[in-house]
Amino acid sequence: MLSVACVLLVSGAFAPRSAFAQTEEGWQVDLAPLYFWAATTDGNLAINGTRNIPVYMDFADTKSKLAGAFALHVEALNGRWGVLGDVNFVRLSSDADYTTPIVGAPIAGTLKLDQLIFNAALMYEVKPGTKFLVVGGIRTMSMSPSAHFTGPVGGQLADIDVNKTVVAGVGGFVYRPKLANRVMLMTQAVVAAVGRARPHASPADLLPLVNDVLYENVRGRLRIRDFVTCSLLRYRADGSITYAGAHEIALIVRATGAPELLPVSGTWLAQRPDVRDVTVDSHAHLGPGDLLVLYTDGLTEARDATGEQFGFDRLVDTVLAARDAPVTDVCTAILDAAAAWTAVQEDDRTVVVARQSQGA
Repeated sequence: MLSVACVLLVSGAFAPRSAFAQTEEGWQVDLAPLYFWAATTDGNLAINGTRNIPVYMDFADTKSKLAGAFALHVEALNGRWGVLGDVNFVRLSSDADYTTPIVGAPIAGTLKLDQLIFNAALMYEVKPGTKFLVVGGIRTMSMSPSAHFTGPVGGQLADIDVNKTVVAGVGGFVYRPKLANRVMLMTQAVVAAVGRARPHASPADLLPLVNDVLYENVRGRLRIRDFVTCSLLRYRADGSITYAGAHEIALIVRATGAPELLPVSGTWLAQRPDVRDVTVDSHAHLGPGDLLVLYTDGLTEARDATGEQFGFDRLVDTVLAARDAPVTDVCTAILDAAAAWTAVQEDDRTVVVARQSQGA
């Protein structure tokens, strides 16, 4: 009887419903080139600084007079700090016909109101992993009413063009619930389903099917921009390993003590509709006494008080120091070393350690 095992390692991240990019330095940039908002206007309009006229315009009036609008929202995050910029512009326009009470002649006019709002702020995550951010910065609001009137014979009577800009401080908070756990459970369920439906399929055959479902659910139904780093690994009793995906680099420590890396060459899931062209199987083999170590990035990316990561080299050193111990003790040694290194745990950690039996 040939025994078969399949290992899944996944992780996810949340970003707003917008264009997304991440630099090698750790900056995550979110861009929303267009969004929608609703507003009413309620206050007083001062004429020459002496006469106040009450003004009220509800959203229905605003919508009927809308001549143009533009909006842009940008955020950049790196660790617990971030910056945001937000700009929106609205132009209202209305044609007016008015009969003067003095001469009884009609006057035609066009009234316009331009409003430009700009926000710039710093953001800080109060407690790592909570997605609760304090925001502080400045806001500028510029309102520019203008009017153009013509007389009964088409001659110009008057033009009015006023600009008023107000600068104020803004503050508040943002809470973004972390949805990665929801996508993680979804990924595990999809892998289990396709794996049972096709028990002899290779990892490179299964991952595109998983991506098909994740992309439809994450982008189409949840309408969020989560992504999944995922590797599938199939192990057989004779020590052969077939794997595919784009999770962390797996580690093999040979019985001789020599470490070897299993590099990945796939892509993230739920980022593109089809990943078949970039998903291929890779192969490795375990000999008697060899150790296989799988882990999530919450382990290697754990940071000390200075911000330095635990890193892959420390993981290798920890495994080499404990390689002759039972696999459960090797797992404990890895997790203990990461915990001792970490100032504040910001991510979950998963470790799988397997040793090829001598009789295989």
